Amino acid sequence: MRIGIIGCQSKHAEFFGALLNRERIVDGARATHICAVDEPARLPYVLEKAEIPNVCESAEELVSAIDAALVTTRRAETHLPYARLCLEAGKPVFVDKPFAANSREAKEMARLSAERSVPLIAGSTFCFLPEIPEWRAALSESKTVLLRYWADPDSPFGGFSFYGSHLTDLASALFDGARRVFAARTGEVVSCVVEYDKRQVILQTSAQHGAVEAVCDKEGSLHTLRLDDASCYARGLEAFFRAVRDGVPDGHHDRLIASVRLLSAVNESLRTGLPQRVEDF
Repeated sequence: MRIGIIGCQSKHAEFFGALLNRERIVDGARATHICAVDEPARLPYVLEKAEIPNVCESAEELVSAIDAALVTTRRAETHLPYARLCLEAGKPVFVDKPFAANSREAKEMARLSAERSVPLIAGSTFCFLPEIPEWRAALSESKTVLLRYWADPDSPFGGFSFYGSHLTDLASALFDGARRVFAARTGEVVSCVVEYDKRQVILQTSAQHGAVEAVCDKEGSLHTLRLDDASCYARGLEAFFRAVRDGVPDGHHDRLIASVRLLSAVNESLRTGLPQRVEDF
């Protein structure tokens, strides 16, 4: 299977490419084409690290030459056009995080995937780690949960959203039905209180949080879970190829849309200083 990579600004381009071409983690699948739509100057480095043999001048040229695609551009607003190009051509596509700039774009990608029966897998690869179902079960009875990870609220690739999307993706994988959010920033720390029917989840990011952690109340004491993300890129690729083989897992698109809505509500709360209803986004 010929895999094309759209974008090379993100280190994910060479990570995914090397997993396919050097480590060969998926039998019969190789990264054969790349298109440097975002940062051409970085292309020689990615080609060396990932051993990708073919360079395309445009995303259209790439899509016509491959069987499936990975969209690794950093900016969320670029994802719908490239995903649409793939889906309308009948080519399965993996879309990197942040999945979409807003819920309208997220729903459009999900609609195209469903209507054309073309697999679309997306978002933070943390969500494909085997610990996530275990975490969901372990946290199901907790009334208060703190989820924390690193993020730069001033990232040039979309501010808080670029790394903050990891936490909203995880929250949407672990819990259902976010209702309201209040977010505030103090220096480099962003804290978001998310209200659910049965619990309150605090999403917190800062430069000090180098690994994903969940702190929860259980039987009257606090427990800390730490996520080992060393295999997250491989797990994301494996999930994508399972979807190519078996179809998209039930609820995957709904989870992605829920995460985008939550992230949009967080950003609006940060902007206005006011609580926001998630359903409004």
